[in-house]
Amino acid sequence: MRRVRIKDAIKRLVYYAGYEVRRAGGLGWDPFRDMRRLATHPHRPVIFDVGANVGQSIDLFRRHFDHPIIHAFEPSPSTFRELQRQTVDIPDLHLNNCALGSRSEIKLFAENTYSELSSLLEPTADRGWEVEKRYQVEVQTLDEYCAKRSVTHIDMLKLDTQGFDLEVIKGGSELLALQRIQLLFIEIIFSDMYEGLPRPDEIYSFLTEQGFSLVSFYTFYHEHGRADWADALFVNPEYRNVPQ
Repeated sequence: MRRVRIKDAIKRLVYYAGYEVRRAGGLGWDPFRDMRRLATHPHRPVIFDVGANVGQSIDLFRRHFDHPIIHAFEPSPSTFRELQRQTVDIPDLHLNNCALGSRSEIKLFAENTYSELSSLLEPTADRGWEVEKRYQVEVQTLDEYCAKRSVTHIDMLKLDTQGFDLEVIKGGSELLALQRIQLLFIEIIFSDMYEGLPRPDEIYSFLTEQGFSLVSFYTFYHEHGRADWADALFVNPEYRNVPQ
């Protein structure tokens, strides 16, 4: 009996040791480490941070990549001012006080008292969130923005637009057709958080049709015993990088 217990203890130790190794070095634990590992060109990559808020992701990208060129987008004027303040003197950073979408237009933006929840979509009534104000914002498309600035490819496209992510991706149809986006880091919402949200399977189907494969989910959050939202990383194996 004692020998069996010792054997079981050793098995548990081996299992948890392997678990810690996977956690430290395997895919699926740290999205920024995974992006670094999967990036074709981790040195001086072109990164788009759509829904930059006050620069949290900009800081993380700069920690994980060498000399990144970052294009950041934040439609809220007040949040954008804080983003400017937080990122003073950062080289190769292009800040844009606008939103991205599937077409160029002027669209109503709902600014929440908690800036990270602000969206071009209206929050559902059952959430009880307080929209502080609504106002019109400029919406551009990925294709138009890249054409104007001679951006030929995107190594990493990070999206955190509170339910508007699929619209942003659709605005890059030319880049997608040419296989010019390699990594896509996106927030997927499973609950009824905003009005007009695309279903997770719609997002997945659209991305796989464009040649992307799912790498992993990260930071899975729950609300009332149900899946609420999670971050997901996709990679395009057919990515065609074009030097700037």
